[in-house]
Amino acid sequence: MKNKKNTLWYSLQHPEPVVYDERMEAIENRSYIWGFHIYTIIITSVSIFIMFSNSDENIKILFMFLLSVRLFIELGKTLYRCYYGILEVDNKKRSGMFHVLNGCIASGVFTMFYIVPFSNYISKLWYIVVFVVGFAVFYGLCHITYAQYLKSNEDDFNERKKEHSQTIGILCAIVLGIFLIGLGPVVNLAIDKDRIINTFTKEEADALGKIQKASDAYYNLDVYKLECFYSISKEDNKPVYSNLIPGHSYYWQGSKESFALILDDNNSNNPVFQANYLRDKESNQEWNIYHDGKWFSEMDYIQNPDIPGDVDERYAIMPVTGILDIDPKSVEDISIESNENGYRYTVTFNEKYMKVEEYLGRTDKVKSKRHAVEIYTVNDFGVMTGYELKLTTYDEDTNEPTLVRMRFNLLSVDKDKINGEIKELVSGKFDSYTKSTK
Repeated sequence: MKNKKNTLWYSLQHPEPVVYDERMEAIENRSYIWGFHIYTIIITSVSIFIMFSNSDENIKILFMFLLSVRLFIELGKTLYRCYYGILEVDNKKRSGMFHVLNGCIASGVFTMFYIVPFSNYISKLWYIVVFVVGFAVFYGLCHITYAQYLKSNEDDFNERKKEHSQTIGILCAIVLGIFLIGLGPVVNLAIDKDRIINTFTKEEADALGKIQKASDAYYNLDVYKLECFYSISKEDNKPVYSNLIPGHSYYWQGSKESFALILDDNNSNNPVFQANYLRDKESNQEWNIYHDGKWFSEMDYIQNPDIPGDVDERYAIMPVTGILDIDPKSVEDISIESNENGYRYTVTFNEKYMKVEEYLGRTDKVKSKRHAVEIYTVNDFGVMTGYELKLTTYDEDTNEPTLVRMRFNLLSVDKDKINGEIKELVSGKFDSYTKSTK
């Protein structure tokens, strides 16, 4: 029968204090020094990535990764203690029991973080399950590493067994790292797949996947031309700008340059209100604005007292050309239509739909009645060629509705044609590009 004394749990309950000598101090210092060297490198790398990334989702993922590395360093130190049998040390405030159980609890709580985004769709039992898994995995690793220490005290412990024991200790550390860093994506994929299957019909789930692929294909376009519209129902006329967004505009994304032509639909004689030009994107990130036959840098244009106009409007350099990913929890219904040009997906959202500012965390989500519909046009090649958002919000006091409409259509992806049009536009020839396709 197995000796109960040769277990981690027995040793934690009946600790045998040892003197904190130089060897033990070296072990702890070594784990800390190397751990924090690695941690410093990761912090630097993450900071650089965040600096050049505007994706809020990427920041969340990186934060979890950073947290998992930090936890790996701390829990790895506890594995060190178990491997070398340093569970109870004289003149130390915290016992081995504290370190092991604290590590188990930390591991369990950390795994729970990964399912927080799914809190509205899953049973609360999931929290208990993942906590127990995290707790059990770390305790199991501590038990295995402490068993290697016990083996080292056996009379027949030779060089071969020592190498075997060291290999097991290293493998335990690797398993801990994989568990902390790799668990998140596995849990997310499992729950997300289960959520989509249980929430939507197969046709709706397939439609969501096709919409996402079509959106990704649109974002992967290197060169394209768009016609964009934006309007608010409360506005009687057709203002050039609404919420600092052009009401009607064209946008060219060339190989190295970009161009935005902002129109005034109330002025048929001179429809071009403003032309904005971004030179070589790699070397010059400043937009240039056309005025009286000359190009001004954005800063010179804003600071020039001889140029009339609303200063705020000058910041609306280009139209909105991007969209947010669909959050399945906010979807109420999906309908599909087919035509000679491809497919038309209409997604109706519930009141959990978030506006761009709320999604990006720039403003808090307002708990008010809202109704949103997004329409995606996808061609036979699986590329999104059109997008429209109809967002209706209601005044909290009067319940009066306000409809915001935003849409854009993909007009061309011909690289040579688009680059040629940009060159012509830069020369000031705008007239041939002001005919709307709406």
